[in-house]
Amino acid sequence: MFTALVRSPAMGKNIFRSIVVLAVLAFGAAACGNDGNADGGKPSGNDQAQEPGNLFPAESVNKAVHEGTPVRGGTLTYGLESDVLNVSPNQSVVQPADVQLATAVFDALISFDADGLPITDNRDHAANQLADTLTHSADLKTWTLTLRKGVKFSNGVPLTAQQVVDSTNWVKDSGSCDCSESAKLIASITATGPEKVVYRLSEPVVDWPSKLDRSGLGWISESGARNSAEDPAKPTIEHLVGTGPFKYQSQSRDTYTLVRNTHYYGVDHANDDAKLPYLDKLIFQPLADSTTRLQALQSDAVQIMQTADTANLVQAKKDPKLRVQPAQGSSSTIIGLNLTRPPFGVTATEGEDAQATARRALDDPNALAARQALNYSINRNEINQKEFSGTRNPAYGFLPADSPFYDAGGQLPRFDLTKAKQLVAQVKGAGVTTDLTALCVSAPQATSTFQLVQQQVQAAGFTANLKQVEQAILVQNLLAGSGDIPWNMACFRAPQVADPNGLYNALHSGGPTNFVKYARDDVDAALDQGRRTSGEAARKKLYDKVQRQLAKDVVYVPLLFDYDGNVFRRNVSGLTTPSPTSLGIIRPGNLYYIEG
Repeated sequence: MFTALVRSPAMGKNIFRSIVVLAVLAFGAAACGNDGNADGGKPSGNDQAQEPGNLFPAESVNKAVHEGTPVRGGTLTYGLESDVLNVSPNQSVVQPADVQLATAVFDALISFDADGLPITDNRDHAANQLADTLTHSADLKTWTLTLRKGVKFSNGVPLTAQQVVDSTNWVKDSGSCDCSESAKLIASITATGPEKVVYRLSEPVVDWPSKLDRSGLGWISESGARNSAEDPAKPTIEHLVGTGPFKYQSQSRDTYTLVRNTHYYGVDHANDDAKLPYLDKLIFQPLADSTTRLQALQSDAVQIMQTADTANLVQAKKDPKLRVQPAQGSSSTIIGLNLTRPPFGVTATEGEDAQATARRALDDPNALAARQALNYSINRNEINQKEFSGTRNPAYGFLPADSPFYDAGGQLPRFDLTKAKQLVAQVKGAGVTTDLTALCVSAPQATSTFQLVQQQVQAAGFTANLKQVEQAILVQNLLAGSGDIPWNMACFRAPQVADPNGLYNALHSGGPTNFVKYARDDVDAALDQGRRTSGEAARKKLYDKVQRQLAKDVVYVPLLFDYDGNVFRRNVSGLTTPSPTSLGIIRPGNLYYIEG
C-alpha cells in the first residue's frame, strides 16, 4: 500500500523519528470531503460494488473479548509483528511491537472508554489508569490531574505526583520522544500535593487527555530505577520500571520475558473485580514474517499474535482453533496532491512564495478539475478486492464513520469514470499537463497498489509514473524542503489518532507539517477555535466546517482504512477494547486462559 509508515524490523531509530513526523503530517492531511454532496458517499457512476467484503461482522470490530471462566496463572507467549526497537518512554515508541511490550510494563495516566473517548473522571475506577480525574481551566491552558491512591511501581515504590513530574521532565528533556511536540507545549509541570499534578501549557490544547495515553507523557517511569542506569538518559529495559501489570525479567536473543507485578492495583471489572494480572508470565516473541507468525500460533508455539496482514486474517477465520479480534480506526492509505505544481496546482509567479501559490491553486478551475478528476478515477473497491481480499473499508474522508466527529456530508464522492474523463478532457483542453509523478516509499505493496492506481487514473486520461524513494528522501522532499524531486502526488499512511485536533498541524496555514501549503482563512479560523473549545457538539460543528471546505478543495484522497487484528487461540480470552490511539493494541494484563 501507499505508506510512509512501513512496519519493518530493519529500519533504524533515526528513520523512525522521520516516520513519526510524516505520520503526523499524514493524519492532519486526510480529512477530505465530497464536492458539496450531502449523500454521505453513496455509490455513483460505475462503482456499484462499493462495500467491503465484510470478512468480520461490523459488530465484532474493536470489541473486547471476555468469555469463559478465567484460569489464574500460566505462561502466555505473544507473537509480535517485528523486532523491538525501543520501549523507553523518553524515546520514540512507535512500532506496534514496541507499544504492545511497553503497555505491559506501563499503565497510562489516561485511557479510553469503549467508545474511544478519554476517561477524565475515573473515580469509580472503571479502567486501569493512573488518574482519577483530569480537569481544565476555562482557557484550556491549565490542566489538573489527580492520581488514584495506593498505586505502586512494580518495585514497590509508591506512585506520587512528584514521580509524574520527574518522569515528564525526563521525557521532555530528551527531545527524542514521539510525543516531543506535545512535550514542548508544557510551560511548567508541578506537584501541588501527593496526588495532584498541574500542567501549565503555552497554548490551549483541547485534546490534552489524549496526550497522556500511550506515550512518553502518559507512561510514568520510576525515577530511582531509571537513575540507577549507567546512562539515565538512555536506560536499558531492566531499568524501566512502571506501574503496569508486568515487570521485565530477562531477555534471550529477541525474546522478552515479563513476570507478574505483585504490586499491581488493577482488577477485572468483568469478573467480580478479580485481581490482575491472571498470568504468571508473559513472553514477547518477535516474528517478523507474518506466515511464520501464523504457523507458530497454529502450532501453539505462541498463543496470541499481532497482524496487519490481510492473508493472516483470512486464514485465521477458517481455522477452528483460532479466533480474531479485528481492529480498525482512522489510519488509512492517503494520496496527497501538490498544490504548487500543475495539474493539481499552479505555477508560481516571480517572487511568489509557495503558500501564496497554493492558495491560488485552490480556486483555479483547471487545478480543481484535475484534483476532482483524480478522485473520481480511483476505484477503491477494486483496490480493496485485489489487494486486501475485500476486507478493508473504503475511506472517503479522514475520519471513519464511527467517529463522533465524522461528517456524512463531508465525504469525497465515489468512483465515477465518466466524470473523471470529462474533467481530464477539460484540463487538457485548457492546455494543462496531465502527466503525473507519484512519490512513494520503496515497498512491495506500495508498488502493487500503485499499479492499480496507475491503471485507474490512466483510464481517465492521466499519465502516471511512480518514483519510489527511501523514507528519508521522502521526508526531505515533502517536509524538510531540501529535496529536489518534482512530484504531483505523494502516497503515505495517516496514523491512528483519537482527536480531530490533529488536523491542525497539516491543515492550518501555519501548521508545521502543512507540506502542500494549504491555506483557507475559514479553515484556519475553525481549527483555531477547535483548539479552544470544549464539548463534543460544539467542536463537531467546527470540524464539520473544516471537512466541508476540504470537500470542495480535494487536496488529499484517502483510499482504504487499515485493518489490523489480534489472532489468538480459542483457549485464550480477556482481550480489552483495542486502543483508539494505537491500532490493535490491548492491555495484556487482562489476558487469561479459559477454564476447561
